[in-house]
Amino acid sequence: MVWAGVSSIGKTPLVFVPEGTKINAKVYQDLILDKYVRHIGSTFMKGEKWIFQQDGAPAHTAKSTLQWLSSNAPAFLGRKEWPPSSPDLNPSDYYLWGRLEAIVNNRSYNDIPSLKRALKRAWKDLDQRKLLVPVIYSKIGSGAV
Repeated sequence: MVWAGVSSIGKTPLVFVPEGTKINAKVYQDLILDKYVRHIGSTFMKGEKWIFQQDGAPAHTAKSTLQWLSSNAPAFLGRKEWPPSSPDLNPSDYYLWGRLEAIVNNRSYNDIPSLKRALKRAWKDLDQRKLLVPVIYSKIGSGAV
């Protein structure tokens, strides 16, 4: 599985969750929130104001995750504040993952490392202007990785 964040400032690196990992609140907090999101404000967002937004996956809506976000993100939008079926407000669901899949599915891969390299190249080359959104968006994709 893959996690990525996007904003009007740029894209985070792709984060590959180890194969076979069951994503629950603790794993999400340890592998994604603690390791990447905690530092977004001071590094990736370079001190700009930002709002963290994620979808309604169980790991994202767990009480412990919402407590983590209350303590570590300047602001966040939960599933009640964000319409789940809006192409304009959910670029990962309606553009990002499909676009990456279309790019990398142009050929076959012999192994997971070569697929990961292709995803990283496609992510790097993805036009930032197509991802102009005012929030960091958290989404764990359920692709073949």
